[in-house]
Amino acid sequence: MVRVFIAIDIEDETLRDKLCKLQKELIRTGSQMKLVERENLHLTLKFIGEIPSQRVEALVDAVKRACEGFSKFRIRIAGMGAFPSIKRPRVVWVGVKEGAEVLSNLARRIEEETVRAGFRRSDKPFSPHITLARVKVATLFLSDVIKKFEKVEVGEMLVSEVRVKKSTLTPSGPIYETLARVELL
Repeated sequence: MVRVFIAIDIEDETLRDKLCKLQKELIRTGSQMKLVERENLHLTLKFIGEIPSQRVEALVDAVKRACEGFSKFRIRIAGMGAFPSIKRPRVVWVGVKEGAEVLSNLARRIEEETVRAGFRRSDKPFSPHITLARVKVATLFLSDVIKKFEKVEVGEMLVSEVRVKKSTLTPSGPIYETLARVELL
């Protein structure tokens, strides 16, 4: 069995620097949280979960079909928020402003093709975001910091490929490995 998800990796070092600076601001609140490691920063298009390793190829084929007809596109990463809410933050993220519609269309196509290939339907609606931290215990200051950075501008990036990623959970955090890359036109 392998634990897999479909994502767009954030590899631009300038963007990573800015996201890591925001993480430092979150840590300063004294809240207990698990930060997403710099090399693991990504935008999830669909979480698949545990599947038999022999099903990976069928998943990659479904992602290839979903990406057909999609050209490379730009996204603008901006705005901090939290799930389920700023008042009760469990996951702190930065969002996608420009390019969110194309991203949502791509995620919808991936959902359609993966379900058609026999994979489970997503239980949550797609919400384009990059997770910065998972909150264990929030201090009162955490909501203030999230509000302070509600309109933060992180930067732009070109989305040129979609990746099928393997996630191995370890006590020190997940280890991600790219199983397949699907290039956009």
